[in-house]
Amino acid sequence: MADICKRFEPDEFFKQHPLKVKTPYYDDVKCFVIYAAAPQSGLFLDELIIGMRELPIQNADEFDEYLEALLEYDFTARQFPAVADLALGINFLDFVRNPLDFSVYKKTAVLIRLIGQFWQFSNSMAAISTKQDLDSQYYSPTRHRQAVPGGDPDSVPDGKGLADYRCISFCTDKPCRQNLLGLGQHVKHGFSLNLDLIMPNKAIVPITFDPDIENKGAG
Repeated sequence: MADICKRFEPDEFFKQHPLKVKTPYYDDVKCFVIYAAAPQSGLFLDELIIGMRELPIQNADEFDEYLEALLEYDFTARQFPAVADLALGINFLDFVRNPLDFSVYKKTAVLIRLIGQFWQFSNSMAAISTKQDLDSQYYSPTRHRQAVPGGDPDSVPDGKGLADYRCISFCTDKPCRQNLLGLGQHVKHGFSLNLDLIMPNKAIVPITFDPDIENKGAG
C-alpha cells in the first residue's frame, strides 16, 4: 500500500514519460503559439478561450532563423487575429476537437511559444512529456528565451528548475507509415504540456494541458 503521508513529486500524480535526448535531424520546421483570450472583459471571467495556431514564418531556412523570428514576433492586435476571430476559428475547425492538437507529416522540428507573461513552462517538472513510452519517436526537448530583447536566444535542455521560459522545441521522428488498411494515417500520440500560471503576487499555480499529435504518415 502506498504511503499516503509522504510527499509525492508532481510527476507521480500521473505517469509522464520524458522525451529522449539525441542529435536532432528533421526535414521541416513548424512554429506554433498557444494563447489565452477572454471574449468578454469583467471582474470575473465567464468565458476563456485557449487555443493554438501555427505561425507562418517567412524567409527562414534554418532552425535558428525560425526560433529568432518566433521569439521576436510582436503579438499585437494588428498582427494577430482579434479575439472574436480566434473564437470563430476554433469553432469553425471543430468545437469537439482539442484546440491544442496538431499534425506532422514528416520528420519535424516543432517550436511552441506561450503568448503572455501570466504563464511559463513548468519550473518543477519537464515542460513536455508523452503519455506512453514512445521510445525516441519524439526527442530533443529544449527550452528557449531571449534574456535581452533582440539578443541571441538562450537555449537549454528541458528539465526541472528552469523558470521564465515560454518557448520550447522538440523533434519528431518519421511519422507512422500507412499500413495496408490505411489505418496508420490517423495515429495520435498523447502529450502533456506542464505550465505554471503566474499570479500578480508571483504565486504559482501548476497546470497541465494534454494535446495530441496526429501522425500523418505519407505511406
